[in-house]
Amino acid sequence: MRSSASGWVTRTPRSRTYDSSGSISSAPDRPGQVRHLAAADAAMRTAGFVVLAVVMRLVGGALSDRLGPVNVSVWCFTAVTLLAAVVAFQPGLVPVGTLAFLGLAAALGASSGATFALVAKLAPAHTVGAVTGVVGAAGGLGGFVPPLIMGAVYQFNGDYGVGFALLAATALATLLFTLGPVRRGARG
Repeated sequence: MRSSASGWVTRTPRSRTYDSSGSISSAPDRPGQVRHLAAADAAMRTAGFVVLAVVMRLVGGALSDRLGPVNVSVWCFTAVTLLAAVVAFQPGLVPVGTLAFLGLAAALGASSGATFALVAKLAPAHTVGAVTGVVGAAGGLGGFVPPLIMGAVYQFNGDYGVGFALLAATALATLLFTLGPVRRGARG
């Protein structure tokens, strides 16, 4: 049986993909079930994904200080769009799938750091705490809703390809939003 990238773990990468709150609240609930990975192998891959995303959050913030949060966000959302599209085609796990997932972790983690840098830049000083709280709450919901969507997609057609295509489309829409209204707001 060919092991595809879209099923190397069944939950955590999708929730970390959207979770900008930084919490690591969801462990793999059925590691390797879809692609018959051993539980230890799926857990190690998940841990690598999460650690890379968390470290890249710091890098994204630091890069935002130097290059600007909009520029960092544009690069990150471009990478997420392309890498999610790769995963949607369900490449083999080694090496393409693993590299695509690690790239997603890096880009999504960095985009989280850029998002908080953007809040600090755009929000009036007396509202930064409240706005950061709203952004964090949205990230927490983002860690909850996408896994439900991915689960529904999997139940409907037996794989996650369509779910990752939806992630690519969402990242593209976010990229376009960032290039338009967000960039204009940051300039004004």
